[in-house]
Amino acid sequence: MEPATSWLDQLSPLAWVVIVPALALLWLLWVLLPFAVFGVKGRLDRIAAELADIREELQKLNSRVAQARPEPGALGPGDPAGHRREPALGLRIDQDDRLI
Repeated sequence: MEPATSWLDQLSPLAWVVIVPALALLWLLWVLLPFAVFGVKGRLDRIAAELADIREELQKLNSRVAQARPEPGALGPGDPAGHRREPALGLRIDQDDRLI
């Protein structure tokens, strides 16, 4: 009767050359990726703070544009029946005074 051989004993050397580095790479990723996630959190917090600043600036600009808009009919005789003019910046404002 032949002695029982393991399937590991039957693998060719080329298979070992492929399997061992692949397992080493998986182990390295398993160890290092949690630390990369912690590094991303700080960057996301900074981006969120910058986004809040940008939103605040947009609200200020929106209020300045709304204050600078002339009343209907105040543009003179060229303004038929109080039609609204678009701001010179190319920004459009809807009827609720929101930028669109």
